[in-house]
Amino acid sequence: GGKLIVTVPAYQRLYSGFDKEVGHYSRYTTKRLSDCLTGAGFRIERSGYLFNSLWLPAYFMRKFVNRSTRPATMEQRRNREHLKKASVLSQLIRFWLKLEYALHRKGLKLPFGTSCYAIASKADPTT
Repeated sequence: GGKLIVTVPAYQRLYSGFDKEVGHYSRYTTKRLSDCLTGAGFRIERSGYLFNSLWLPAYFMRKFVNRSTRPATMEQRRNREHLKKASVLSQLIRFWLKLEYALHRKGLKLPFGTSCYAIASKADPTT
């Protein structure tokens, strides 16, 4: 009777050395995540994308900036990819994330994001 809540990184085109460093092997779409879960006997109750506002900055950072100048450590890369709280860009992203949260609460789905999620329950084998 419990629920399974899964979040995974989204979109293989965002895969980078950063993913390898933090232990990600792959990135997913909501369809691929749903297919994996239903194949394992789960019923999808809800799925979607998170962090819509971060997709373009993440793509740019991982495909262009991090390729041209590789930091020496994962901590240096993490510090570069995560914005300081006081920056104007950080404040804009924070505002957008709050808006995304409100849209999710109203049941609206975002078309893409840097992560995807699924809420599932074990499928009833008698049906």
